Amino acid sequence: MSSTSSNVVQLIDQSGTIQSVTYVDSSAQVTSGEDYSTPPTITGTGTFTITFLANRSASDDIATSFNTASGGSAYELTNVGGNSTPGSLNFWFSVLVTFKTAQGTGSLTLNLGQGNYLLTNNWWIGGSGVVSSAPSVNVPIDGTSQSLVLPLAAGTSSFSFAPGSVVTNT
Repeated sequence: MSSTSSNVVQLIDQSGTIQSVTYVDSSAQVTSGEDYSTPPTITGTGTFTITFLANRSASDDIATSFNTASGGSAYELTNVGGNSTPGSLNFWFSVLVTFKTAQGTGSLTLNLGQGNYLLTNNWWIGGSGVVSSAPSVNVPIDGTSQSLVLPLAAGTSSFSFAPGSVVTNT
């Protein structure tokens, strides 16, 4: 077995609401034939650094499974303008992010996938709570009719959650 590449993505909590980030067991989807190791290492508070050991080879099948799991272009975001969904990805996996507000807590499963653009490996984020049209995440607060809405900014290998607001669901 060859050594695997270290792939790093960061979730940057500028909102002060992220309580924890955990890997969703058995969620990793990696291009066939590539070596990888789970679970990814997740460290930090405020800035959560996620390191996934996997070799990289782009695959349309991996991108298709990411698109299906995330819900399509309305629920996916990257830093590369003009791309609404990835055409190919090296791999993707899911994390469960728990947010804490004065009104209560809520959790959101986020899919994180690595593709490439020109000569750079870039990351995608997706899931039912991601809103690509007004880049943000919408987190239902458990046991309430409210949601936490946080602006979301995509970097090449990071996603920043800005301070947002709690809204009443209509």
